[in-house]
Amino acid sequence: MRTALTVRLWIGLFALVCFLSGLATGVLMERRSDDPQGAFADFRERLAREFDLAPERERGLAMLLENYQIQLEELESRGLLGLEDELVDLGTQYNVWIRELVIPPSQWDRYDLMLGDAVAAAPQ
Repeated sequence: MRTALTVRLWIGLFALVCFLSGLATGVLMERRSDDPQGAFADFRERLAREFDLAPERERGLAMLLENYQIQLEELESRGLLGLEDELVDLGTQYNVWIRELVIPPSQWDRYDLMLGDAVAAAPQ
């Protein structure tokens, strides 16, 4: 009798520990994924700082990057295998839109240089 009670207590304790660890993991993952600034917050902040963007240009950049993230998620939901060309085309299109709609024309050369450095540093 005593052995059965001890085993039940250990099983109950084990189940409680598993539940609590799963709950803690879920809470931590939820906090990490709820980035209020979006997936490209660092990129947006860097562009705003480096190109001294006016508030309306920053808002336009935020909208473009939000739409870009949505389209990336749609591609990801379809499965990324075989979609490399679509990913490259999508990235290229958004780079053009950011350049032409957000970056002041007087700074397009700087933006092109920045993109060239990023492309050169990207793993092949």
